[in-house]
Amino acid sequence: MIRIKVNGKNTERFIKRLNTHNIDIYKLEYVNINCVVITIKKENYEECLKLKSIYEIEYVDSIGFLKLKNLFYKNKFLIICFIVGIGVMYFLSNIIFSVEVVYNDSKIRNLLLTELKKNGVYPHTFKKSFEELEEIKANIISSNRDTIEWLEIEEVGTKYIIRVEERKDNPDSETIEPRNIIAKKDARIMHIDVSNGVIVKHNGEYVKTGDIIVSGSVMLNDTLKNYVASTGKVYGEVWYQVSVSYPLYYHEEKETKNKNNTLVLTLFNKRIELFSKFKEKKIDEKILLQSYLLPIKLSYEKQKEVEIIEQIYTPEEALEKALELSRNKINAKLSEGEYIISEKYLSYSEKDSKIEVEVFYSICEEIGEYQNIIVEGE
Repeated sequence: MIRIKVNGKNTERFIKRLNTHNIDIYKLEYVNINCVVITIKKENYEECLKLKSIYEIEYVDSIGFLKLKNLFYKNKFLIICFIVGIGVMYFLSNIIFSVEVVYNDSKIRNLLLTELKKNGVYPHTFKKSFEELEEIKANIISSNRDTIEWLEIEEVGTKYIIRVEERKDNPDSETIEPRNIIAKKDARIMHIDVSNGVIVKHNGEYVKTGDIIVSGSVMLNDTLKNYVASTGKVYGEVWYQVSVSYPLYYHEEKETKNKNNTLVLTLFNKRIELFSKFKEKKIDEKILLQSYLLPIKLSYEKQKEVEIIEQIYTPEEALEKALELSRNKINAKLSEGEYIISEKYLSYSEKDSKIEVEVFYSICEEIGEYQNIIVEGE
């Protein structure tokens, strides 16, 4: 189908003329009284030109499949390039260009690269399916049971990243002396994480220093059956009271990385610097010339720029700074898994242009320590 525009007086006469010659009109659009747009079959276009007489006929466009066909021929170069580009991108995205083993030991890395190559995983090969990778992992672990504990193959773009865990023999638990886990300070038990031993204290219970929390003595019906080496960690709530003071007026001289070397002439206590750069500075002076008769001196100075920080705090601001300081002191002593549960300041006073604060802390802390069991007869 095509669309043509007909211009001229009394366009209805031309429409009737087309009907008389059995030319089907599929759509009729009036632009104005002397202009219409009609849709006809492409093969009827030449006959319309013969019948136009005083009318002007202008080709507008094609529609349907014919329009798509014309568009394709008009842009065939771009369309072909696009299709080829998509094909190339799809092809390249399914190729592995790099295989990386993430592990410190070069022997393990080289072993894995060799095993992967045997199984068809190496640069410039096609990507494997999930099922194929799972089978390859199983094959490699099966062939290296004494060396490899765990293996993972991760696909990242066009790269395989191999993560591995080396198999290491665990020390024989029987070689560890029998032992208990006892409380090294007064606390309330919050969490017990043990892999060996008999738990005799539970979460929420209060313990004193030296109390047994996990026993290495295995009992059955009040009869001692065996000794084991208790293993694990115990976390409990412990309490601290911290005293901290903070000035209401804060002054600090902080060195920057900026440096300057210059000659300085001192005349009657007046400094004349050859190259003056810093307003505040620390000076390392070397005297070059000096008169003992007149107050004149020439020196070479190595200067470091200093940033002066001065701050006057209100009592409320100083209190917040003091609490932050005490918090940092506590956090500096905490290990992984330990944290501050709650904080509360008990007393507050101002003295000698500073505030003094007593702060109470509740801390989740590791409270367990090992205590060897002395076995009778040994």
